[in-house]
Amino acid sequence: MTNKEFLFLYDAALCNPNGDPDQENKPRMDRATRTNLVTDLRIKRNIRDYIIDNEKDGDIDVFVRKMGEDKVSVETRLLNEAKALYNNAEAFNKLAENTPALKTVLEQVKAKSKNAKNLKSYHDVFSETKDAKSEMSKEKSINNALLLTLVKTKFIDVRFFGGAFAVSGFSNSITGSIQINMGYSLHPVELNGITIVTLMGDKDGESGIGKKESLFYSLLGFTGTVNHKKADIVALTDNDLTKFRNALIKSILEGRTDSKKNQYPHLYLELDYKDGETYGRLGDLRHLVGVKSVAKERKDDNDFTKVRQLNDMELDFSQLITQLQGIKDRLNTIRLWVSLNSQFANLGQALQNTNLPVEILSI
Repeated sequence: MTNKEFLFLYDAALCNPNGDPDQENKPRMDRATRTNLVTDLRIKRNIRDYIIDNEKDGDIDVFVRKMGEDKVSVETRLLNEAKALYNNAEAFNKLAENTPALKTVLEQVKAKSKNAKNLKSYHDVFSETKDAKSEMSKEKSINNALLLTLVKTKFIDVRFFGGAFAVSGFSNSITGSIQINMGYSLHPVELNGITIVTLMGDKDGESGIGKKESLFYSLLGFTGTVNHKKADIVALTDNDLTKFRNALIKSILEGRTDSKKNQYPHLYLELDYKDGETYGRLGDLRHLVGVKSVAKERKDDNDFTKVRQLNDMELDFSQLITQLQGIKDRLNTIRLWVSLNSQFANLGQALQNTNLPVEILSI
């Protein structure tokens, strides 16, 4: 695994990409600049939901999720997973045998035991240290090793984004190998508040009247990184990254609700650096994408008040391409996925016409 960084662009029209609970769930905004904001948590939830709905590999699960229709705490989720293993001696022993780190911890605990000669299996080691009240081991080293093992073998979202596990019997937090920055629109946006009437009013026989807040159009940009050191700790694989890219792009289309409809992915650009190289060579990749208004009745190129669709803007990727050529010797590969919109398709063609090492992703 090597260090990587990525740029992801998608657009949203007549919808609410990310409601702000502090503003009556209106679109999240930087009010001073009229910039539309979307949190990294919104994108992570998209990815988790997509994997829950579409992942067929039985060894892969999402840790941060509902169980059935019920929300569960981190503590309940973690303890239930651990207890299920501890109550299945065969599965526990198999997991320990195939996981060097967990196996080493159990061997160390066994070596300290006065009853070592009677501990025939790794499950026996746990049973001897088991706390009757919590049903967990009294040895935090066992619990923490088991947690990391579960992350490496099962919980793909923790391998992606990490997690804090402030749970009795554990003392571990895991830093995610993938970090995603706050997203924002590449241009000022216009809010669209409409009055709606519903038959389900407050009183029998009365219609309800309220406001539905959305925005006319927003081209949103996210950047993120993959840290090879953190990836090694949680055993993030190339196959995991394929699932991440797939979920990031497709979740925009498949995770639609009433407030999230009319959203479309347009660009995923990933810079795969050579061994020993670090990301951030070009700064925030969003700053290398030029945007100007070409909407009818605009005052000038910086007037985005009339923008209602992608083709009301003109995108300029020339600075991005030039800067990429400047760090070509530091890169293994540039991975690229673009939508069929002509402006993004032209970027794909332009990159392929350079001497840059471009790999086109089929997603």
